[in-house]
Amino acid sequence: MKNYPAYMLSITLVIAMVVGFSSCKDDDPPVKPKLSFLQATLTVDESEGVIEAKLVLDKAHGKDLNVEYTLGGTASDQDAVGTANADYEVVGDHGLIVIPAGETSGAIGIEIYNDTGFEPNETIEISILDVNTGDVEITAENEMEITITNDDAQLIASFPNTTLTVNEDDAQEALLIAVQLDKVAPADITLEYTLEGTALDSTFAFNEGYPASYYDYYVDGVTGEVVIPSGSSTANIELQIYTDFLFENDETIVITLTATNQVQLGTNKTMTITLEQQDGKVIALVWDDTYTDVDMDMFLWIGDDTTNLPGLLATALTPRTTPQQELIFIPSLLTDGAFGLSYVYYSGTADPMNFEVHFADFAAGVLEPEADRDIFAATYTLANINAWDQSDLQPIVVHRFLITAGAYSYGKIVVPSSGSRIKRQTLPGNIRRIPGLPSSTLF
Repeated sequence: MKNYPAYMLSITLVIAMVVGFSSCKDDDPPVKPKLSFLQATLTVDESEGVIEAKLVLDKAHGKDLNVEYTLGGTASDQDAVGTANADYEVVGDHGLIVIPAGETSGAIGIEIYNDTGFEPNETIEISILDVNTGDVEITAENEMEITITNDDAQLIASFPNTTLTVNEDDAQEALLIAVQLDKVAPADITLEYTLEGTALDSTFAFNEGYPASYYDYYVDGVTGEVVIPSGSSTANIELQIYTDFLFENDETIVITLTATNQVQLGTNKTMTITLEQQDGKVIALVWDDTYTDVDMDMFLWIGDDTTNLPGLLATALTPRTTPQQELIFIPSLLTDGAFGLSYVYYSGTADPMNFEVHFADFAAGVLEPEADRDIFAATYTLANINAWDQSDLQPIVVHRFLITAGAYSYGKIVVPSSGSRIKRQTLPGNIRRIPGLPSSTLF
């Protein structure tokens, strides 16, 4: 006969245990699906086409999972920069990917643009930003970096020639300095360059405060930059050479291409242009080397006639490599005009102080010998001294001449009874002493 009380007690205990175990299990929080990238890095070629950045769940979620993400890196996103300048484009919704309910993976589609221009390897950095539910956990593997490797040959830039000699007489025509690529540019290529040498370019000279009469050349366009347009393999750096009033040794313009990400530099990356002194008339104010402490200045004026010479045309370079001379140059291109010269006794103790002014032709690199020059002599005394710090004084024009159809006709040097400057309220703004420039020693 069954022991019903004992049997009923055992059934009750089993039910209680089952209920107790079930109750404990219901109290534990459910384990969340974990979201991450399938891989942290991926390397692809430009020609890869459409690629996928895969996201995975370690177990399915019961609802559609919206995953927001951000894009970064060095590659250009079409959505940000437009198609013409882009390296890739997101396929589908930008910044959002949906993993359907019950699925354990999804993919961000990315189309890689295959261009024909060389560029460094670039990166696309993708970061999970957020999901639309708190029931999914974003893991530490929430970033992915895609590297796009370049598959195009790098362009090589160089100068066709590394040297060129021009004369200042060529100032009427722009000087075109060609820069070339070894193949046609797939897009506009911007090349940068530096300017050096002994010649003064207008941008540098202006910034340093030099008078305009000291400029040797200027760059027509953006200084330090030349653009080779898409579909072409060459472009020109355009220089304009100045005709000036300085008698100088030959000068140089040194152009050096600098490296960029777009191009590699060839062997001929530096171009040296030599500027030869143009033809014309050299005017030299000279005094005896026994006057060791004498300093003189010379100024060239221009006007409508020799009685009216208001325009300061040029001043001599200072300091001089030969102390007992001042030089001014009139290019042969200047064929007509009325001119005057000021010979200022700046400082010294010589009394009397004898000096000469030589007018000598310079042609094809050869200076006229002394025997063939037009030479004028004069004498100053200490009464003629006027120092530069006497800023209220204007140089006196003491020597006048005309140029008519290239021929010179001279007056005499008229020595003032006192001073070599005259009182004047306003001085032309471009009279100044500029140190540090080279001077010729041909006299």
